[in-house]
Amino acid sequence: MSEDAKSLLSELLEGRAESAQVFRLAKKGDEFELSFEIPTEGDVLFQHGEADVLAVAPDVAETLEGLSIDLVETEESPRLVLV
Repeated sequence: MSEDAKSLLSELLEGRAESAQVFRLAKKGDEFELSFEIPTEGDVLFQHGEADVLAVAPDVAETLEGLSIDLVETEESPRLVLV
């Protein structure tokens, strides 16, 4: 996961009422989606600085092996992409 991607997630998490929540990357059918959740035991965690920003279940992490999450600037807004 790129530093730019982790930085974006960290910025988006700032000020959340539930400070234990992080983004969760989950697989739904053939697509991936982000949600807010509290990490669970066994999750693969990605950090920005000292803070967890992304949780991925082990089976999803295995699916993503060899890929990385990066940030791409678009005309509309920054987007996270798998590369």
